[in-house]
Amino acid sequence: MITVIKYALVCIFSLSMSNANAADGPFSETSLIDAFENGRSLVIAKIVSVQSKQEQYGKLYYYTVKIVQPVIMGDLYDKDLVKQVELYAGASYGDSLKIGTIYTIFITKDTPMAFSWANRNDIWKINQKNKKEVDAFISKAKQIYEKTSIYKFRNAEIGKSYTPPDISDELKNICNKFKDREGDRAKLAKAIYQSDLGSRPDESKMGSSVIEYLPPKALLSRSQVLQLIGEPTLKLGRTYYWFCGVDDTGSPEYTGILKTTFDRNENLVRLMYGLDKMIKWKK
Repeated sequence: MITVIKYALVCIFSLSMSNANAADGPFSETSLIDAFENGRSLVIAKIVSVQSKQEQYGKLYYYTVKIVQPVIMGDLYDKDLVKQVELYAGASYGDSLKIGTIYTIFITKDTPMAFSWANRNDIWKINQKNKKEVDAFISKAKQIYEKTSIYKFRNAEIGKSYTPPDISDELKNICNKFKDREGDRAKLAKAIYQSDLGSRPDESKMGSSVIEYLPPKALLSRSQVLQLIGEPTLKLGRTYYWFCGVDDTGSPEYTGILKTTFDRNENLVRLMYGLDKMIKWKK
């Protein structure tokens, strides 16, 4: 079980790996802003173990960590901090973090059951010596975070000036059923995606190796989306996810996922539907 330390850490930072200049202290302001705007959480964590797993695309590494102290919670909940967390670390970082050592690292909560170590080239190792250093860093990180657009996005008042969306009554009915979990939620999510709320590939750029998507035909705000289909299962920065249950493909190993992305002005810019492994979303 993770013990979240309730007293201030006594420590001094020494550089392990970072793109930051030494004069900037632990992480440059640019690195912090970039990580926060991309939905990362910043934590102080102790490395418990590292293991490799042979998967479809080769050997991948995972770290088991204890969250010693959250610095910027981001989209994490308190319940995420009461157990050891396994962090996906990719294929090239198996020896980057040393077992038994404490670091400040960025993490993401990719699904309710899966976490990743993010911004993997920004790492600071902690020695337990100097309380002044850690307090200064935490204060700096919080000040920078509170100036970001993602901070404003997370703390905005939702529904304060709600305007009903300009969509058909039929589509409103489908959305209400999805919100109230009436019927096959995966089927309803597909219908929402196939409507004017869904995003379509940009056919003018189909020759590109990266598929780009057009905004939905219906222009909705975050408040309107949440009023229509309810609170998401997972928030990751400006992207929200809804667990939909087994898709009509019939495989119980996969769940349907409805996904929306909003811009900095809280407008809906993408709505997608796809499949993901059930084990990542439900025990």
